[in-house]
Amino acid sequence: MKPVSLDVSIVDRRGARLSFNLKPGMSVALIGSDGTGKTTAAAMLAEHLSKAGIACERHHWYRWFQAALFVPVAVLLNRRRKAAVKIFDRTIFDNLATWRLSFAGLAAAGIDRCYPRFDVVVYFVATPEAIVRRRPEIEIDDARSALKLYGEIGSALRLVGLDEITLTSR
Repeated sequence: MKPVSLDVSIVDRRGARLSFNLKPGMSVALIGSDGTGKTTAAAMLAEHLSKAGIACERHHWYRWFQAALFVPVAVLLNRRRKAAVKIFDRTIFDNLATWRLSFAGLAAAGIDRCYPRFDVVVYFVATPEAIVRRRPEIEIDDARSALKLYGEIGSALRLVGLDEITLTSR
């Protein structure tokens, strides 16, 4: 019996597009600075999967040890069990930016070589002004610094940043 799957397409306001197919056993990482829309996108994706009858689990683990230890185990177990699509709206890559490491891009490239690979990685960006508007507790200079670090991480992982997305599925 063929497993159920869902074709997903994400388009941002500039026309950048990311398309992928999801089925149980796969994992999706949503990375980006606070205020770029990761949690909103996770909810939208979970809703599309649910409507298609595909089990999914959302994880939002903030602490570094959760991202470093629990996420890889969850990814590998899910890949083996094929029980659900796992959506992570916080990963070790987010921790690298949060720690404000001057070598975040280099660290991301190293981690990418030894960390279990996500099946899909979506990288979110926004203007510093949009981040502050969405998350008023974030200072504009902090938003700029975070975006710079995420830019280094995105470059190291060869990702294209998406801003203000629309998600569709079939």
